[in-house]
Amino acid sequence: ATFKVTPLNLEMPYFVEVKRVADCEGKDDDQITAEILDLYGGFMASWFTKTGEQTISTMEESGELIPDTEYYAMFLGYDEATEGASTDLEKYKFRTAAPADPSTNTFTFDVTDIEDRTATVTVTPSEPSVLYAWDLISEEDYKTYGGNTQGIEKYLSDYLENQISEYLPTIEDVVTVVGVRGEKYNYYSSLVPETTYYVWAICIDASGNPLTTASLSEPFTTKAAQVST
Repeated sequence: ATFKVTPLNLEMPYFVEVKRVADCEGKDDDQITAEILDLYGGFMASWFTKTGEQTISTMEESGELIPDTEYYAMFLGYDEATEGASTDLEKYKFRTAAPADPSTNTFTFDVTDIEDRTATVTVTPSEPSVLYAWDLISEEDYKTYGGNTQGIEKYLSDYLENQISEYLPTIEDVVTVVGVRGEKYNYYSSLVPETTYYVWAICIDASGNPLTTASLSEPFTTKAAQVST
């Protein structure tokens, strides 16, 4: 979301915070104000305060928002001398748009700068709001899982389960880290020389269940190992 801020006092520093309404339940404005000051006030203020008229992008301020979810856009004036609030907290509620139908989504893949152990991979969904998982799979593993897109669904299940840990104890927790939206890229630095890989991507729900057939890139092969001299 994008919104325009025009303070009455154009010289006044202020903070902008975007939070899910659900995360603010049970908290009054004083508690939220204290949280904002603890996070961004004091020596951190110069990094986070704004002045004057601003056009705010939630992507830049808070990262990707969850589709079909209520949020508050919150604004708080800041007094640099006292390191406290100079205004009351102002909150504006909005709801993000519902995600697109995953069945209408397609993926494009771009693999560049292929070396013996490295490659840069970009994945772009046609519908930026869909939730999906993606990564590389070696040709050997691809064949082990059947050598087709149906096998990627089984691979996805194992891929998610293998990331369960003390800190991510459930599949749903893993999906909060693995599941992404919009265009993503990664610089792979530990590939095996002279090995063929595919990029895979598949739309998923919050429990990691596939919502569509997996998409697969054309194969690419890393170069022979470079010998240091």
